[in-house]
Amino acid sequence: MLTEHAVPIASSGYYAFKKRPASARSISDAELVVQIERVFWDRRLGRGVSGARKVWRLLRRAGIVVARCTVERLMRQQGLRGIRRGRGCQMVCVRGGS
Repeated sequence: MLTEHAVPIASSGYYAFKKRPASARSISDAELVVQIERVFWDRRLGRGVSGARKVWRLLRRAGIVVARCTVERLMRQQGLRGIRRGRGCQMVCVRGGS
């Protein structure tokens, strides 16, 4: 199958990759995604509007030690975003004068 698509890989390498156990990072990420979604969608905690920083703080408060950049990465992968309130960014900065 691999030679039909001109992929230069040995079949033994392919099967070794398929048999390889999941990495520690992927296992911990799967567990953290469950906790992040629980905190993000909980009506008493995140209410679906909290960003990565607040979710990270809520996880720390619950006793789950995780880096903030990890929370940011996993929220981005899951498509979870906080709500931006206020005026937001203005593309054109208007200054006084004519």
